[in-house]
Amino acid sequence: MSQGQPPAVASAGGQASDGPVLPQIQGLIDLGDKQTPSDFLPPHERPTLKCMSLLSDDIGPAMARLEARVRALPKSAWTREGQRATNVCINRPYHDRLGIFNIPFIFCDDGVRTVYHFPWFKKWLPELTPIFEHLNLDPARLLRCVMARLPAGVTIPTHHDTGHWVQVAHRVHCPVITNPQVFFYAGHSQDTLERFQLPLGCAVELNNAAKHRVENLGASDRVHLMLDFVDPPTLPHAVRPFPPVVRLKPTDTLVQTRRTLRLAHTIPPRTRRTEGNKEFPLCIIVGAMKAGTTSLYVLLRSYCLACFPAYLPLAHPLPLHHSFVFVVGTACCEFVLRIVFLSLSLSVYLWCVFVPNFVRRRVWCGWVWCRSGNNQLNVGR
Repeated sequence: MSQGQPPAVASAGGQASDGPVLPQIQGLIDLGDKQTPSDFLPPHERPTLKCMSLLSDDIGPAMARLEARVRALPKSAWTREGQRATNVCINRPYHDRLGIFNIPFIFCDDGVRTVYHFPWFKKWLPELTPIFEHLNLDPARLLRCVMARLPAGVTIPTHHDTGHWVQVAHRVHCPVITNPQVFFYAGHSQDTLERFQLPLGCAVELNNAAKHRVENLGASDRVHLMLDFVDPPTLPHAVRPFPPVVRLKPTDTLVQTRRTLRLAHTIPPRTRRTEGNKEFPLCIIVGAMKAGTTSLYVLLRSYCLACFPAYLPLAHPLPLHHSFVFVVGTACCEFVLRIVFLSLSLSVYLWCVFVPNFVRRRVWCGWVWCRSGNNQLNVGR
């Protein structure tokens, strides 16, 4: 990795200087800085975090073959139909809603249980290998390798990434196609974001547990190669053992939800668990994106009466954009459950609208009700 001095750096106030603005910090970010989302930390601990670091400012020659092949791609290759033809398609609901297109080479589920190598990874290996060599990166340590195309005029709002993969992997961005009006913001909180411009020929590591935002204000699309790789086994935050690798065929189908990624033929049929003549309750976890629904599911499963696995989680169609969680348990028929679900969702939506934001962000509103025979479990806070 190059340790050359970047052409320019972002000032403390985030103002851009003449020419491309690259991070002043150099070298890999310690994964210890990614164990907790930065804005969840006490204010006195945030300034010590590294939010973006320069890994190389001369990777251009290694990127040349990839850039040429990407520029020659038809736009149809970025669509789901184009991916299904010779690769395997993945659905990324958040990216899809923003109009971002993805070409996956390697991908893992959020819990880092399985790593999938897509058919195009082998086909594009001649273009990717010079990049791996320049970064001194062993491809066997990759959890994800994806190209993302951000259309002109699209902004990715301020957010931080979540999931176990964030805590155990370095996230590297390598610009493949860009324009002078693409701006990358990163900081330990929303009000401390610094603005960077990442030109062709650089590679940076983003602390994706910190806040970040991307704007493409130009007239052309932006394409980045994103690499997520783990530390060597000798380091404290290494993934041991490395998860199993599944090599996909174009005929395979992946079923993806927010936290899971599985081959369609490995998903068991839906069954309802019973004990004697008593049927266990059907529970639904409802929440906005990154509201803690997965954590609540883990809590629920820690109790003996709820030790069975859930059905695949799905994105709900309700226009709820606030941080809340509800768990509804009932032994009634599913028709009644839907009515309860909609009623609670409407109530919580009104609660979120009228309760001030500073209160809403600090209150975890949830309740669990499970019942089997004479046993009863109540969890709430």
